[in-house]
Amino acid sequence: MLLLLLSLLACAPPDTGGDDSTPTGDSGGDDCTFFTDADGDGHGAPDTAAVSPCDAQPVGTAETDDDCDDRNDAVFPGADEVCNGADDDCDGTTDEDAVDGVLSWPDADLDGWGGGDGAVACEVPAGNVTRGGDCDEGDAAVNPDAVDEGCDGIDNDCDGQADGGWRVPEDQPNLQVAVSSAPEGGTVCVAPGTYDGPLDTRGKAITVRGYGGADVTTVRGVGRTRVVSITGGEGPDTVLQGLTISGGIADDGAGVYIVDSSPTLVDVVIADNSCVVTGTTGRCNGTGLYSEGGTPTLRRVTLRGNTQEAAGSFGAGLYVLGGGMVLDDVLIEENSQVDGADRSFLTGAGVYANLATLDLQDVEIRSNTQVYDIETASESGALSGAGLHSESADITGVGVSITDNQQSCPAGHACNMFGAGLYASGVSGGAVSLSDTTIRGNSISATTEASAGGYGAGACVVYASFTLTDSVVEDNHLDVVATSPQAYGGGLVLQHQDTVMDRVSIAGNSISSGDLAYGGGLEMESATLTGTNVVIAGNEGASVRGTISGGGLFARETTLDLTNADVVGNNCTGGTCNGAAFNFYTTVDLVLRSTTMTDNGASGARGGAVYSNFGNVTIDAAWSNFYGNGSSPFYGATTPSAVDGNLFVDPLYTDTSAADAWDWDLTLAPGSPVIDAGDPSVTDVDGTRADIGSEGGPGGS
Repeated sequence: MLLLLLSLLACAPPDTGGDDSTPTGDSGGDDCTFFTDADGDGHGAPDTAAVSPCDAQPVGTAETDDDCDDRNDAVFPGADEVCNGADDDCDGTTDEDAVDGVLSWPDADLDGWGGGDGAVACEVPAGNVTRGGDCDEGDAAVNPDAVDEGCDGIDNDCDGQADGGWRVPEDQPNLQVAVSSAPEGGTVCVAPGTYDGPLDTRGKAITVRGYGGADVTTVRGVGRTRVVSITGGEGPDTVLQGLTISGGIADDGAGVYIVDSSPTLVDVVIADNSCVVTGTTGRCNGTGLYSEGGTPTLRRVTLRGNTQEAAGSFGAGLYVLGGGMVLDDVLIEENSQVDGADRSFLTGAGVYANLATLDLQDVEIRSNTQVYDIETASESGALSGAGLHSESADITGVGVSITDNQQSCPAGHACNMFGAGLYASGVSGGAVSLSDTTIRGNSISATTEASAGGYGAGACVVYASFTLTDSVVEDNHLDVVATSPQAYGGGLVLQHQDTVMDRVSIAGNSISSGDLAYGGGLEMESATLTGTNVVIAGNEGASVRGTISGGGLFARETTLDLTNADVVGNNCTGGTCNGAAFNFYTTVDLVLRSTTMTDNGASGARGGAVYSNFGNVTIDAAWSNFYGNGSSPFYGATTPSAVDGNLFVDPLYTDTSAADAWDWDLTLAPGSPVIDAGDPSVTDVDGTRADIGSEGGPGGS
């Protein structure tokens, strides 16, 4: 004990009579405590304290005792934490904020982007992702990958700008400035309201979207100008959507003017644009929409109430010259043309297509009108295609409706009217192919006593090939009361061309004339019609003081080939009836297979079934049925003989009592004698021998 006391006294500093503190690091003999640092990391192990002179720190020691693993020189306070399951920095936790850990963020909306504060961990926690920056974890449609074109007022792509920053009027009150300033591929979001045109897309791939819809978002013409121009070679990525385009006034394309471009129009209304051009050379083209070259696409578009008044009017609703167009779910209605001078030509009030290709899907063309009301006695006008005029164009359509289009000539010297519903001319080529199509309620009317001509109230097809499948031509009417009329084809006119019909009904059409009427259902000249499962029923010809030639059909220089057809209940009223069903002028070849002709004409008709003007019609009938066609069923033509399976029996239809022929049920009642009596080489859909009539054969019901 004495030795220890003496030792401690020996280490005590001498008394200087002043401040008794000694500066740190003083080498005046002070002792310090050191701790064993076995791993040499500068941190000692606890419970290894040893005292040595401060100026003589022993090798393998450290001044601190905070090392939690003195066997590992990578473990000490302040060391980098790594993913190894150890407490590398001696803070009592393991693998936190490890330098080789993974930074991740919670992804509550499961859109692949996390939001909020990220955290580092050796394993990504469940529900976390390694991409941060989501600005709305409650909406999976909002993240940095999203395209900010929703026009919803939301910053969808988390760039700090709602809708890309090109909102009208929030970001830019002027629509044209917004379109010109927006980037290529951008979207200009247009709020509900009315905005002044004109608008030019200037070759840019851009979307102009009225996000409230066309009912509440209008771009209007100001003064005599077009509303929208697309002429810079734009492609399908140039999009107009959710807009009404109206009030334009221009000779060409008052509403929308497209040249050599192929934009896309979606949910757009083009309405109430106009063209008025005076003088005998005045011309209006495509007042609603004008397209020349290119192939625009119209989807859920309406062209309504566009008007033309000129000596030459072409396409009040839609005009397509060259190139093509795709129309999907499009409505073309109530567009109109009126004469603007003597000898006016009114062409395609709904649609005019010339040397173009049209693809129609679910298109409705209705209630478009052409009126020629000039009162100059020395001049005449021509009206064609109040619904659709095709001139050397190729038209393919599915689900097309051509209804209630009208041509009229209420006063003046003369009018010639062609195809109130559809007019197609193919002098320079062109074909029309329609399926699942309705041609109904179209009309031609000339109330003047001056000379007038009407051709095909439903459709008039000249020189163009025509294919009609699963379609109806019904309730079309041609009424010309002139003293020297040209009245042809209440339903259809087919001239200088070939037609194929499959499962088509031509029913309830009529023609009325002050003098001569030709073909209440259809008129053919220098044409060929090949029809399968065709109905020609309840058509009527009428004359005030002249002759009706063919209540059902009038033909000259024609081949008519019908298989599994029903020619039923066609008739004449007033005047002289020559051929209640068919009237043939000059050479005609009539081929009938598994076809019924029944109940055509009243007893006074000359040729209830067939009338031949010159007795040179050839009837090639086999496995067909002729019954109840008046007292003179075949006039000027040889009656088919009871050979080759021909019958003369009541077919026993299910029901023909309805007032309208298109409502007749021409299926065969049980016990009908024409069941299994058709061509024995042909079978019905049930595999039995073909029935006679439109319900038989492989195309029947």
